[in-house]
Amino acid sequence: MNTNSDYFAMVKDCSNINDEYDFFDLVIAHTGNYVSRNKFLSWFKLLGEFIPAEHLYQPYTELLGDIHVVKGREYYSDFFKPDILEKIRKVNRHDTVENPKLISLLDNEGYLTVYLGHCGKTLHNCNSWTLKKEDAIHMGAIYALFQKSPEFYCVTGKVKLNDVIASINVRGRDEVIVLPKNVSNKTKDFFDYSDDKVPQWWTWWA
Repeated sequence: MNTNSDYFAMVKDCSNINDEYDFFDLVIAHTGNYVSRNKFLSWFKLLGEFIPAEHLYQPYTELLGDIHVVKGREYYSDFFKPDILEKIRKVNRHDTVENPKLISLLDNEGYLTVYLGHCGKTLHNCNSWTLKKEDAIHMGAIYALFQKSPEFYCVTGKVKLNDVIASINVRGRDEVIVLPKNVSNKTKDFFDYSDDKVPQWWTWWA
C-alpha cells in the first residue's frame, strides 16, 4: 500500500474525476502504468466514497463485473456499503428503471424474473442475479466445483426495477445486482454437480 501522503493526494484528486479523467486514469496516474485487478479493487474500496456520484456508476459496474468467483471476493461486500449504494441509486436509473431491455422482460405485474446459482447455506452476499436460468445453473456448478459440493441449487425470484442496483454484462452473461432481501417469491431447484454443467468459458476465466 502507498504512503498516507499518496492516499491523501488521491483522495484530493477524486474531485477532478470527469468524463475524460476517470477513476482508472486516477489510479494509474498515482501508482504506475500497470495496475492489477485486485489493486483497482483495493483502491476502489479506499476511494469509492470520494468519487463524485455522477462518475461512480462506470467504475462500480466495471469492477463489480470483474470480480472472480474466488479472486477478489474479499472486496465484494465493499460494493454494498450504505454510502456507496446511496450514491449509486442516485445515478442508476438509465440502467435500471429506464433500461429498455429490462422493461421488455417485465411480467404482467411489473416484476422481473431473476435467477441465482449457488451452493451455500444462505444467500448472504449473493447479490448478482442472472436473467437466464441456464446461466445461473452454470454459476451454481462453478461454486459447487470450488467448494467441492456434490450438489447446488438455482434460486428463481421476482424483483421490481426500483430495487435493481445495477445492470451488467459479465462475459456474455446478463446480470442484475439486487440485494436478496428485495427478491420476492423465491423458489429453489436442486441439481447434482457434474462437469458438464460447468460452461466452456470457465476454462479460460479460471
